[in-house]
Amino acid sequence: MRHAAVITAVAVLTAGCGIRPTGVIGGGEPVIARAAVPEMTIYLVSGKSLVPVHRAAIPNAPQAVADVLSQGLILQEYGRTPSLYDPVHDLDAVRATFDDGVLTFSYADYSPAARLTLAVITCSAEAQPGVRQVRIVRNGVALKPKKCSSYRDLMAK
Repeated sequence: MRHAAVITAVAVLTAGCGIRPTGVIGGGEPVIARAAVPEMTIYLVSGKSLVPVHRAAIPNAPQAVADVLSQGLILQEYGRTPSLYDPVHDLDAVRATFDDGVLTFSYADYSPAARLTLAVITCSAEAQPGVRQVRIVRNGVALKPKKCSSYRDLMAK
């Protein structure tokens, strides 16, 4: 008896809620990504060689290379064999600006400038779309510009 009263009460309460049965309603096609996530190429160090690595990019923002390099390795790069190293991650006050095809990469580092670090910065910056020239400013002093091709001997084979 008590069970029948509960069923009756539920039926009465739900009957007046204003929702009418409609049958099955289609949700349309599944969502499909229409565009791929843009990638940027940066260079990291493995042993004593430069290795190209791909990361997600911010479109039309080549100066973002400074943020990408200063964040260090990402999860997918840890434990990789051979191991990778990002020397820019150890630098201070890393930033970049981009104006009229010139990417200026500045940082603070009070140890001697390492050739591998300069190669990572130069090659990573040159790899960004729209970059015609790379300027490196270390401790407030502009370094003599070099091209990535001058570090060809450091490229992984």
